[in-house]
Amino acid sequence: MPLSDLQIKKAKPAEKKYKLNDGHGLFLLVKPNGSKFFYFRFSQHRKQREKYLGEYPAVTLAAARIAVALARENIDRGLSPFPDKKAKTKITFSDVTAQFLKQKAKHVTPKTLDTARSRFENHVFPFIGNRAITEISTAEVKAILVRLDDDGKSSLAIRTRSLISAVFRYGILDGVCDYDVAAPLTGFIKRKKVKHMPALTTPREVSALLGAIWGYHGAFRTRVALKLMAYCFVRTQEMRFAEWSEFDFDRGLWVIPAEKMKMARPHIVPLAHQSIELLKSINEYTGDRKYVFSNPRRDKDVTMSENTINNALKILGFEGVMVGHGFRAMASTMLHEQGYSPLHIEMQLAHAEKNSVKAAYNHAEYLAPRATMMQNWADYLDDLRLNPPR
Repeated sequence: MPLSDLQIKKAKPAEKKYKLNDGHGLFLLVKPNGSKFFYFRFSQHRKQREKYLGEYPAVTLAAARIAVALARENIDRGLSPFPDKKAKTKITFSDVTAQFLKQKAKHVTPKTLDTARSRFENHVFPFIGNRAITEISTAEVKAILVRLDDDGKSSLAIRTRSLISAVFRYGILDGVCDYDVAAPLTGFIKRKKVKHMPALTTPREVSALLGAIWGYHGAFRTRVALKLMAYCFVRTQEMRFAEWSEFDFDRGLWVIPAEKMKMARPHIVPLAHQSIELLKSINEYTGDRKYVFSNPRRDKDVTMSENTINNALKILGFEGVMVGHGFRAMASTMLHEQGYSPLHIEMQLAHAEKNSVKAAYNHAEYLAPRATMMQNWADYLDDLRLNPPR
């Protein structure tokens, strides 16, 4: 059984130290003097190892669980669970970028420099920052640009390509690399006209939308997906490719792996009880498959079409005013208006945090208030649906 904060608080010291297991390798060590410490037990190079995570309550149960989730993510990817960030055995892309920005600072305004630095930190470093600059391929840079372009940020993708190219050209002059792998991508991304995703953001509009969704007579899995989009406001692709292995009903968490996320970090979605009930209802039909929204008429590893959610909204009469991505704008606008912490909202939207170290700690530190916010949000939507504003 997983631990609870109450159980940890009530854990009494004994003559000898003892352990309380939370699961997944995480355990609490209670010492005779009453102090309590979190540890993570894992296997590495065929040896059992333990990693000290911190003392309770300075390190919360939620924070310890996130640390373990991130460590297990690294293990699954064949990496060290706790990489030594001080180790420097190669010249990385971020190393060369630091020197490039230092040189660039002599010729541009501080604002321009900050903008360039922010683009590297938010859109480039999460993917190739720690890679040896000589090992980076054109395909890897292309993937960065495609991510931005797919998110409707073609102009940013074009500018980011120019910055990456500038770093490689600086590296060539400095003798640390031989080629500009971003050069072949010149003109690859075409600039698009800025277009905001349509969304509904007033109580009356949202009430009408929810009423239509709950009255939808289309495919069962589409109904469930639409309802979960409203409750969870994740990106459409994250919902489409949700896997049963990512959900922990006992803890009420949906942990989306880093490789599925735009910012290449694991993202945790606290699940309201309404969301858990919806997931359990569809589990009866697709629980033996990889994807939550597997197509019952096709192979087990095929999820719903990328157009399913938007097409359903069109059928419901919301063409031009609401799309799948609009649930995010809807939640963001209304939660801000209701006075919730902007930090908690942005973190739940999985938006970029400029300071990557701060982001990693915040990811765990603010899980409890985010869980409260998500439950309140689901309750608010239910109230809007059942009691339409006049």
